[in-house]
Amino acid sequence: MPHGPAAPITRVNANSGEHCFLQKHIVNPPTDWRRIIVARVRNDLKRRLLSGRLEWAKSESSEREYLDMTSLLLLVKRNYGVVALTSVLCISLGMNVTLAERFRSSRAVHEAGIRVGAKIIGLAVEDPTGVLSSMRLDSGRRTVLYVFSPTCGWCKRNLNNIRALAQRQSTDLGFVGLSTTSNKLKEYLSATPMPFPVYAAKGGKLPKDIDLSSTPQMMVVDPKGVVEKVWQGALQGEHQAEAEKYFHIKLPGLS
Repeated sequence: MPHGPAAPITRVNANSGEHCFLQKHIVNPPTDWRRIIVARVRNDLKRRLLSGRLEWAKSESSEREYLDMTSLLLLVKRNYGVVALTSVLCISLGMNVTLAERFRSSRAVHEAGIRVGAKIIGLAVEDPTGVLSSMRLDSGRRTVLYVFSPTCGWCKRNLNNIRALAQRQSTDLGFVGLSTTSNKLKEYLSATPMPFPVYAAKGGKLPKDIDLSSTPQMMVVDPKGVVEKVWQGALQGEHQAEAEKYFHIKLPGLS
């Protein structure tokens, strides 16, 4: 059965470019019509993108900033693994630096106090009644010197350890207590007596290797008055275990 004439594709102005395009490429499509359509679509997209970019980039500088940011984002996307690894390394480095600073600070605190090698000879002291004298620990006998403060909470908790040590080792070692202050020392010793003589450091300039700012601290002084072993702080944990091994006794621990 014969077909009638083809229906018109569209009703447009005869002089319209769209009508010419339809007549040329739709009614009578060329052999390379795919390439032509793709090129037209691509050009239209470029025009729209360029128009949008120029509208966003108000000036040459802002457009350059936009392009730089786009390039940076593309670089990050392409090298995501490298960027992630670099970030982790930077964070790790920062944490290591922080830990190193904390360790150095704690080490500085630990090293405060009387040092090994210091000489306890001619140290100006006074007894609890205020009588002045000179402390000399070079009498030919090894001595345990215990430094404390009447207001130190850790010193109070450490009393059982130093008392037990003095009671069990007094036949082999001498024991002397040294308070960092004479203020209310007599009242303190009346309330919390110690099984060895106690003196208070007299104010004045001390030798550089004798630092009484750290309490409590315990040290062993050789017969010539030279410090050979020091324990900083109350005896607990590793400090307690080390002291027990050194003196071959078992300590009661903190109260």
